[in-house]
Amino acid sequence: MASMVAANNVIISPGPVFSLGGGLDKFVRLPWTRPANELQDAVERIAIAWHRIEQHGHHGHPTPTHGRFIVV
Repeated sequence: MASMVAANNVIISPGPVFSLGGGLDKFVRLPWTRPANELQDAVERIAIAWHRIEQHGHHGHPTPTHGRFIVV
């Protein structure tokens, strides 16, 4: 999921990054520390990536290097 979202210029942290004993593989962390308009746009981009995964599965995409939102 994190790599698919990165293809939409949003960077999220996979759930296991925040799990001491492992696990949380089916989760991502979305803290609400950015301005509301950025979060709304980021969540819309995450939804687009999620729908793509549901329809086509996870196929690694190149990660762009500009115009990203970082949600950690």
